[in-house]
Amino acid sequence: MEAMCRQGERLLAGLVAVRDSGAPVAELCERAAAAVDTFSALLAGDLGAAAKSGADAEWLRRQYLTMLGEFATSARDIIPDRYARHGLAQAIQCAILQHERRLREVQAYRECC
Repeated sequence: MEAMCRQGERLLAGLVAVRDSGAPVAELCERAAAAVDTFSALLAGDLGAAAKSGADAEWLRRQYLTMLGEFATSARDIIPDRYARHGLAQAIQCAILQHERRLREVQAYRECC
């Protein structure tokens, strides 16, 4: 999980650099959503590997949602405009629900195979 935290920090640092470059808010929101997507995929892969090794499925689900939620909140908070933050938060919520479905599929695979 330590490597995952470092990857998350790099993604967030990239968002800060985009924000500080004066990029338009729309571009920053787009990049923040992409960072959440990337982090989710990395996290799902790591947790999927743990699930295959026999880790508790409910614990994995909680860890996934906690870590993804914390990362998404950090990505959202980089955006200075409160209206843009709100719109991004809604997009992130939708993405988290989709990624949670992905995690359930990984867990179901472990249970059936």
